[in-house]
Amino acid sequence: MTAMTQKLDEGEAVANFEYDPYGNITKKVLPENVNKERMFFTYLYDRKYNMYPERVEDAFGYRSEMEDYDYRY
Repeated sequence: MTAMTQKLDEGEAVANFEYDPYGNITKKVLPENVNKERMFFTYLYDRKYNMYPERVEDAFGYRSEMEDYDYRY
């Protein structure tokens, strides 16, 4: 799924998704607001298993990071 469309009374709201070769979402773009701006989030995954999120960043540059996973949990 690369796009999700929701029907609204005044039109449509479309969210877009991008993936890496492993099937993980790497970018999520939310529907536009009243100013035609779209919020987005980018995701970076661990290099060992390619499935655990290591970093999430938004359109404003705010970022959350996780380091040194204990893969037993």
